[in-house]
Amino acid sequence: MRFFGFGSKKPKQGEKAAESNAKQQASQQERSGTQDESTKPRELTRKRLAKGLFKTREKLSASLGRIFLGAKHISPELLKQLEEALILADVGVDTVDKIVAKVSEDLKRRELTKPDVVKFSVKKALVEILSSGESRRAPSVMECRQRPFVSLVVGVNGTGKTTTIAKLARRYVQQGITPILVAADTFRAAAIEQLTIWGERAGVEVIAHKQGGSPAAVVFDGIAAARSRGADMVIVDTAGRLHTKKNLMAELAKVRRVAATNADGAPHETLLILDATLGQNAVSQAKQFSEWLNGITGIVLTKIDGTAKGGVVVTIADELSIPILFLGTGEKIDDLVEFQPSAFADALLGLSSEPLGG
Repeated sequence: MRFFGFGSKKPKQGEKAAESNAKQQASQQERSGTQDESTKPRELTRKRLAKGLFKTREKLSASLGRIFLGAKHISPELLKQLEEALILADVGVDTVDKIVAKVSEDLKRRELTKPDVVKFSVKKALVEILSSGESRRAPSVMECRQRPFVSLVVGVNGTGKTTTIAKLARRYVQQGITPILVAADTFRAAAIEQLTIWGERAGVEVIAHKQGGSPAAVVFDGIAAARSRGADMVIVDTAGRLHTKKNLMAELAKVRRVAATNADGAPHETLLILDATLGQNAVSQAKQFSEWLNGITGIVLTKIDGTAKGGVVVTIADELSIPILFLGTGEKIDDLVEFQPSAFADALLGLSSEPLGG
């Protein structure tokens, strides 16, 4: 890896101001991404992210602390250690190369002269990568006028898919949206029972058939129920145990056809649920689903609180360019936070929003 901009020259007059440029640019990105939010929800998100990313941050911050402790200037060795620290946090190698290259660019422009400011340059690079999928973001249920709005949720068993659906439903109810849950994973009796229990906890209706029934038929009934009851949206839980591309595509294609026939433009969003504890295996899983399914509009990463591999979020954003919408930060029904690139970068690096004007 090639590094640029190193030297032993003392900063010239005026470079002290330039040194804070990385902080200012990161601050601008943060403000532009949160203009529509009030301070209270934003700070709550930051606190939940900080808690959820504790294991990753503890590991990464310890590494960064050792790197910067006592360092008086930025050297190739320092950035090599930064690279290793990011990889240990499960940020992919190619993604780490991009981050370090961006930091090197800041060095070439003499925007960095002190080691402790490197964190803010890393944050700027992270925010840029984490925001890369925003152009592909589909209109949410709040932004779309179509009713009922149909959300198709996919992912393999064990990722926390059913629990996440309940968390989403609870979140929408709190925002004044009326959802109906559809138990289209008819292969497992436990899946139907689990969704029913979580639906009760979230305070929403669940449409279900008997085990072994047609998933498409359940979706048909769910959309019909939403229309007759005046519900705003339908959230469809799909099977997660189909092991071959052929079976998965055939079943989901049928579900999509039924949804499209009964609701204009449906499904209006397709969410992929991924388990963050899988680390780089979650990246492989996401790539596989992206190849199999056209039209994945968003990703929800679960169990972020149970892993020191939170850096995988950065790799997923970088390699797939699919917007990350939510993070699961615990087992409670309210443990779901909207993904905010700047807040995530702060939580990952152990930065406070205050110096950034947040």
